[in-house]
Amino acid sequence: MRNHRNNINDFHFLTKQCSSLSLEEMDLCSKLFSQNYGIYSSKHPQEEKRNKQIKLGKTYYQKLAQNSDNYVALAYYKDILIGQAFYVIENTTEGNMTWVIQLVVDKKYRRQQVAKKLLFSIWGFSNDRAWGLATSNPVTIKTLESATLRKVSLSAMNKNIGLIKQLAKKVSFVHEDSIFISDTNSVVNSTFYVNHDDIPSLIQAYGDDWIFGDLNEGYEWLAFVFSGQELTELSVKEFDKIIEHSEKCLVEAYSRMEMT
Repeated sequence: MRNHRNNINDFHFLTKQCSSLSLEEMDLCSKLFSQNYGIYSSKHPQEEKRNKQIKLGKTYYQKLAQNSDNYVALAYYKDILIGQAFYVIENTTEGNMTWVIQLVVDKKYRRQQVAKKLLFSIWGFSNDRAWGLATSNPVTIKTLESATLRKVSLSAMNKNIGLIKQLAKKVSFVHEDSIFISDTNSVVNSTFYVNHDDIPSLIQAYGDDWIFGDLNEGYEWLAFVFSGQELTELSVKEFDKIIEHSEKCLVEAYSRMEMT
């Protein structure tokens, strides 16, 4: 059943350092993830977790708040938290690199471009060097491409694998030696055993542009785009939507500032 289309003016987005999250916000983030992310694989090494809802407690977000390089983009519908994208930033001589370490949207508000706008709230029209994430969901890779206006290229990732591994040092669930990029696939051994049942149908929905290979249990696809890549073309309507979202985020950012 299709989700009800909500009034776009009732959505708002904000970004902040994880260290500035309140305990109440951490609790809301924990509930949003635990109720909406998904279930563990039926092949999980720990039998008691198989086919169970994946949950994260408030302590996970408290740990993220201890690192000044961790940030979060939050999406609200009116005063309800409906989406979150946690990410880590690495400053390099070539520019900032960003890795989205968690992206989740409330099931009731999906297919309304909330995930795309969360990612665009992070990057906007920035001149960052690289943007990426690890995921077992092909649709999330499509969202990354849509938000950055660039297509994932395995050859570009291979060329910049040094930068990716440098950024991976700040991602708790990834070790640089667990990253594998070839001409036919890009994966990371994250030991995150999420259910893979929907993957075949999601790849089919992705279309002929799918460039990745198979995904083993406990692995996730690794997808990155880079500043030097060619931008995808936008229609006037799509461009206007991006500008509208950017302006709205800017207004909300200024409204939170203490100004005389």
